[in-house]
Amino acid sequence: MIIKWSNELHGPAGFTVTPEDYDGTPRLFQLLMDVAPKVRHWDRQAVAAFLTFGKSFGGPVTMPHKFSPAVSNAIKAMALPVQLDLQPIEYYPEALPIGERRLHVIVDEQVPGSLLSPQNQRDGFIEVLRSDLNNGALRRINGLTLGSNAWVHSTGSALESWYPYIAVACLFAEDLDASTIVLPSEVDTDSPLWLSLCNLLATARLGLEVAE
Repeated sequence: MIIKWSNELHGPAGFTVTPEDYDGTPRLFQLLMDVAPKVRHWDRQAVAAFLTFGKSFGGPVTMPHKFSPAVSNAIKAMALPVQLDLQPIEYYPEALPIGERRLHVIVDEQVPGSLLSPQNQRDGFIEVLRSDLNNGALRRINGLTLGSNAWVHSTGSALESWYPYIAVACLFAEDLDASTIVLPSEVDTDSPLWLSLCNLLATARLGLEVAE
């Protein structure tokens, strides 16, 4: 699988994938967002690409930029029993972003008033809207609302259906000064995938939890 990042000056930004001989066929060949992150850390970019398209990985995988061995090992562990060859790897250690906010992921529901209050900006939010029903993006002091086709990639188990939305949150985490991604309280943390998912995000210095 060859994964590329496209970033239009005016228009959607995101991943485009090209399957190769041993890969499966993704539900859609692109993950698009109506606004691009101001900054992207390559480790978090690799995590986002895997969460969106990982089910179709079957052979060698080429990411858009070099990323760390720690992220590579965590992706390989989650992909088992499929054996992945991930490239390109950056063996020179680089610092990861340090955030302070808990970033609430909101899908198909209204942003709680508590997150919009000027007095409460310790927490942030990312509101991901369906791109077939919404267009554009709105940045706030502690949050972002954007249109995306992440909903097309939302398949699989109850937890796996959140992967593309977590991917979008990973891409914008540094913009929004996030240290932890927060999912709705109904997300199944008893899933056998939960611990592996937490470990994967931890390699990119992101925590994962559910709202109380």
